[in-house]
Amino acid sequence: MRMPCTHLESCELFPTFTLHATARIWQIRFCEGDFARCERYKLAVIGKPVPRTLLPNGKSLDLAGAAPAIAAAAPAVAAAAKK
Repeated sequence: MRMPCTHLESCELFPTFTLHATARIWQIRFCEGDFARCERYKLAVIGKPVPRTLLPNGKSLDLAGAAPAIAAAAPAVAAAAKK
């Protein structure tokens, strides 16, 4: 079993994932899986500021439509997780 991301507690986006069932796939893919590929993690590790709207895949989240954006991206993340 993989260890979860070491930045879960400081990640501003992680609580958003826990609030939306459709975003669970993001948690599985990045937070609990291959977190070294997470763009948020990469910035945090080198001490750079992590934009609140930065998604793990490097795209920007529209906070006004956060739930729809996360839900829309979930199928692509799920497909990538199977690779």
